[in-house]
Amino acid sequence: MKTYAEIDKMTISETIREFDKVAKHTVNSIDFWSNEVFRKTLKKQNQEMSEMTNTIKILTCVITGLTLLNVVVGIILLINK
Repeated sequence: MKTYAEIDKMTISETIREFDKVAKHTVNSIDFWSNEVFRKTLKKQNQEMSEMTNTIKILTCVITGLTLLNVVVGIILLINK
């Protein structure tokens, strides 16, 4: 039996292989391995969502900065008219 730390370090494909191996011999462990595959998939999706959120934050800051620059340039052009 693997320790939790060993299982946590496994990739999704390794976890699925272990599930397939254990499923042939026992019914009790199937739920555990199925849940582990699900957990790893969610962990990966959460990481991807976090990366996308950070990208959106950066884009929002850039767009806000450019909008403010546009307003300042517009005001300067109106004053110098």
